[in-house]
Amino acid sequence: MDWRDLMEPLIDPVEELAEAAADLEEMRAGLADLAEETKTGELAEKLARASFVERATARAEAPAGGVVAARALDPGLPPEEAIRYLRAKGYAIGFDWRDVWREEHFTAFTVAKVADLDLLADIRAGVDKALAEGTTLREFRRELEPLLKKKGWWGRKSVVDPLTGESVEAQLGSPQRLETIFRTNLRTAYANGH
Repeated sequence: MDWRDLMEPLIDPVEELAEAAADLEEMRAGLADLAEETKTGELAEKLARASFVERATARAEAPAGGVVAARALDPGLPPEEAIRYLRAKGYAIGFDWRDVWREEHFTAFTVAKVADLDLLADIRAGVDKALAEGTTLREFRRELEPLLKKKGWWGRKSVVDPLTGESVEAQLGSPQRLETIFRTNLRTAYANGH
């Protein structure tokens, strides 16, 4: 079972909630209520299992050595169109992944917990290079990790949530986050760049 199949029953209630919510705070409260109504533990376990299967399948289908190049994610679309799509996007600063919604993702590059525009531009430059040059995930990580560490955006840190003013422990940069940034942005560029 694919993770998308597991999420299908939640799409309509979340869309209804988004249309009815007056603001982001009301949306967050509604999502919390929806999570309580849903068997989140069971759903999380199924999602984790589906994600593991998806990653294992991707690795099995990857070229020798498990190295996945950017262009291998969607070889059917000319990279120029995907590159043009990515480069046309602006920037959006968001503390939480839910701070940037729906259509904004089509027009703005964002990474949750990146509050500095220069840092966001550095990450986007890495994604741009991966897309334009067919960089592998390993190369993407090797280039970005030292830069992110130097700028202090690495590991678990205490950060202030701008919405609540509370200090929270958050995962900033990590190998897994870089993989998510790499795969999500490249797939989105290929999917929308035509």
